[in-house]
Amino acid sequence: MPVSCRIIFYILLTMKKKLCKMTTCPGPALRPLSGRVGVKYLFSAMLLCGAYTALPAQKREAVQLSDRYNDVAQIMSGETQYLLPKFTDGLVLFKNGERASAKLNYNMLLEQMQFIGEDSSVMAIANLEEVQYVSIGRCFFVKYRSAFIEVLLDGEVQLGVLRKLRMVDHRKDSGYGGTTSLMKVESVSAMDGAPADHLTGTESLIFEENNTYYLIKNSKPKVASKKAFLKTLPACKDEINRQKDTDYSKEEQLRALMLLCRGAAK
Repeated sequence: MPVSCRIIFYILLTMKKKLCKMTTCPGPALRPLSGRVGVKYLFSAMLLCGAYTALPAQKREAVQLSDRYNDVAQIMSGETQYLLPKFTDGLVLFKNGERASAKLNYNMLLEQMQFIGEDSSVMAIANLEEVQYVSIGRCFFVKYRSAFIEVLLDGEVQLGVLRKLRMVDHRKDSGYGGTTSLMKVESVSAMDGAPADHLTGTESLIFEENNTYYLIKNSKPKVASKKAFLKTLPACKDEINRQKDTDYSKEEQLRALMLLCRGAAK
């Protein structure tokens, strides 16, 4: 049976409809809530962001710099910078079991989890070492170093993605309407919110969404690869080895392999 048919067959057999209710977040500021909340509650309270939706198109934007003090984060459109179309009610779960609510969004350019403060200003969550998980609407994130991995498929072994914007080209106006690609480019400090003071003239920085996929088990992420799959899902060894053409950088192929492994484990 072809792989695609086996996936559909597995989904029809195993997927059950779930009715989920989101926790209501009372206000715009990052505020503590009474009581504690567990990881299982957060997972059961929502459908994961990308679990049952079509794969989103990867984002790409050319940022025009017309003087030497332009800030990339200020020029780039919010639609490109942020994962979600708007700041959305969410929860921050801390390692001590406490939680806080806020209007949240993930900035892929700065790799920051940001929230809207009481004065309507946009701020990054501080004290990251105290944060364990974040949920925004139907999206669930695991903190990884100073960034956040979005969980695509839940389970004992989770599939996640670290989304960020990477500069893929640097073009300078060469006159007469033409542009020249500059292959050797210094680090763009403006990505961290600082002025790009080494850029002069009319220049464009081309940013493109760059995704890295992870397998997460016991809160420990591993970059998705055949080796990582074999180590993390040893019971699925035969199925993994049969899928010789799997591209471990492609989300749809990783989702398919995860579903096959879950079917093999039944």
